[in-house]
Order: sequence, then structure tokens, then C-alpha cells
Amino acid sequence: MTLEYSVNTDRKWQTTVSVALAPEDIKEHYDKAIKKIQKDVTLEGFRKGKVPPQLIKRLYGDQIESEANQFAIEHAWKTIFKESDFYVINEPDITNLNPTDSGGMTFDITFEIHPDFTVEGYEDISVEKVIYEVTEEDVDEAIDLIRQQNAMMYTVDDEAAAGHFIYADLQEVDATGVPVIGQKIENQQIWLTEDDEELTPQLIGVKAGDERKISLMVTIEQSDFIEQPGMPDEIRKFYRVRIKEVKERRLPDLDDEFAKDVGPYETMDELKEQYIKNLRHRAEHDTQHAFENALTEALIDNMDFEIPDSMLNFYLDNVIKNAKKRNKNSAKPFDEQHYRAMYQSHAIRDLKWHLISEQLQKQENFQVTDADIEAKLDHYREHGEDGTKRAEAIRNNHQELERLRESIIFDKLYAFLADKVNVTEMTKPWRELQEPAPEENGAAQVAE
Repeated sequence: MTLEYSVNTDRKWQTTVSVALAPEDIKEHYDKAIKKIQKDVTLEGFRKGKVPPQLIKRLYGDQIESEANQFAIEHAWKTIFKESDFYVINEPDITNLNPTDSGGMTFDITFEIHPDFTVEGYEDISVEKVIYEVTEEDVDEAIDLIRQQNAMMYTVDDEAAAGHFIYADLQEVDATGVPVIGQKIENQQIWLTEDDEELTPQLIGVKAGDERKISLMVTIEQSDFIEQPGMPDEIRKFYRVRIKEVKERRLPDLDDEFAKDVGPYETMDELKEQYIKNLRHRAEHDTQHAFENALTEALIDNMDFEIPDSMLNFYLDNVIKNAKKRNKNSAKPFDEQHYRAMYQSHAIRDLKWHLISEQLQKQENFQVTDADIEAKLDHYREHGEDGTKRAEAIRNNHQELERLRESIIFDKLYAFLADKVNVTEMTKPWRELQEPAPEENGAAQVAE
């Protein structure tokens, strides 16, 4: 059988193979179709499966033709697949099946193929590499954080001032002062922050044993009200506050005794030296991580190709499946359509990078040697006893070792890209990369 067919692939990798079968291409499958039907036919005067072929043809002509057509289509598809070596990623669909006047037939086989492209054009890619440097201020902030964590709380006999902590029982009351049943909060800690312009001014000056009535604006979500149409976003609540204790945080002095208390150091100079080393290590890691992200984004933007619909849908189906598991106990209904739309652009970029990195590994044939693995394990061992244990755990676990191999492959991939693209460097203080600490809010604590 000599097949006549043409192949067309669009930008989304949907491939249509248009096939034309001659009458003889179908007839050669008639005997197979007759045998398939014959084995199940029971007819008076004949044993099951022994009805003569000529009688089968006369009784089941239409079914034989249908079966022969199906066998011919399957045979055609297998032949085309073998000749063309398609990397099919979804279930093929047979469409536009039509008989011809000569007794043959035409049809289309539609499917999606794995994207096939070459990663190139590095000279057109420009990437900015931000080198994060540790400054004296970074070190001071890190040490101050440890100092804050080691602060001690002391009782204050005088009046409460900004910065103090109040420990109190709060009873919600209505506007006339009548207690609201079931709305009492005991042993609540309230931090009188200077930037809280609502709660702090109402409690400045209180002492242990005092009572004071306060009011707070709270959102509907923070209250026990059921939201109704036309209801304002915030409502005012009233509380009677009974002060049990006032405390202040006192920071330890930054001296050699402090260094001994917080770690294996004899002096503050030793502590500071170690912190400089640790922060520089983190800054180097953050620099490389940010640079790799920049390389990834630049390469994605430079490669112009589409993601097949079946590949994208498979990815999003798994995202939705995992999201439903996480939200199975939520009272709110899960909006699958909204969730899918929200993650679509992220899914496309993830899949693009997966395909690009996969193709780049094939093109450049990155290999992992035993020396590469030992160098990586030695890097872990340089970080003391914990690092040594980590290195041995990786060596003795097949899955961990495979993950290490994969990370080395990507190290080589990024090193290759860094050498090929146009890189411009600039320096920034490392602290600019750090997220600001969330603001404390005394009012929010009370309203919980």
C-alpha cells in the first residue's frame, strides 16, 4: 500500500495529516474484518465461528465495510507514524471521514506534537546581573535582630507610654456600656506602637488596676456581624478594658557577655566577623539566584513559540487538583474557572522554560561527572557538621543523588548561558532585596 497524505502543523503544534486511501487500500483489510465478525456469529446449522465467509459477506456487508474502513485507518495511522516519527502528546482524533466516488476514502488525523525548535540567538539577549553587597548597615541590622529576639520584659509601675505592652481583659460593650454576652477577651497583649493613631492614644497613661472604655473601628470580616447589602465596610465597637499589667522590653547591651549568650563566641568582634561571613554567603546565593531568574526570563522572552493546548490544560488540571485538595475544608465555593484564568500566564511561562531548558540540555549535551558530584558534596561539607551529614545523606539516597545531578545540570546550563548572552553588572546593597518586616498593629490584635 502506497499512502497518499499531507502534513500541516500550526503555531500551537496542532498537526493535521490529510490521508487519501484508494479502494485497494481498504479491500486488503476485508478478510481481517470478516474473520473478526465471523468468530462471534452464531447461525442455525453452523457451529459458532464456522459460518462460511460468503454467507458472512451477504449477511453483514455493511458491518464488514465499516470494520475494514477502521482497520484501514488504523493501518494508515501506524504507517504514517512510523514514517514521520511524530512525538504525539495527546490522543489523535479522526475527522472529515468521507467516501470517494471510486470506493476509497479520505480523512484527517488531528493531534498535537511536542514542540520542536532550536535554542539560539544568544547574541540578541541582554541580561542585567545585580551583585548584592553586604554593607555595615546590613551587619548592624542582623545583630540588632538577635538583640531584639533576646530582649527581656520588665514590669512597669508608672503610667503606660508609647512602646510599652499592656496585658488586659477586654469586655465588649454596647454604646451605653452594657456588656455584650460572650464577647470577652482575657489576658490580651496590646503593644502601644507610636504609629497606631487610634488605640495607643486611648491607653496612654493607664496603670495596673485601671479600667478604661475604648472604641475601635473594625472591618465586617473582623466582627461577628453578618454582612448585609448597603452595610459599611467598617463599624465601631466599644470595649471596657481592665488593665492587669504594664511591661516594657529592654534590650541587652552589645558587649562580650551578649556574644557569649547568643552563640559560641568569646567577644563581640568574633560574633560580628561570623555574621559578616554568613551574610556574604547569603548575598552570593541571592545574587546567583536573581541572575538565574533573569537569564530564565530573558530566554523565555527571546524564544517565540506557543504551548500546545493539551500540554497547558494538563498542567492547569494538576494545579486545580492540588488547589482543590488545599481548599477542601474551606466554606467558600471553589471557583475553578477564576483559578484557571489566574494561573494561565504563570503556567505558560513555566512550561516554556521547561521546554527551553530540556532542548538546551539536548543541544549542548551537558554531562555530570563523578568529580562534579564530589565538588558539590565538598561544598556541603565546608559548612560544618550539619553540612557533612547532609552530604552523606545525599550520597546514600538514590533520589537525593538524582536531584543533585539535576541541580548540577542546571548549574552548567546557567553557566553556559552566562557565557553566551550579553551581561551587564551593577551593585546594590543586599538589604534592598530583603522584604520589610510587617507592621505591628495593636488595634488588629484587639479586634481578633
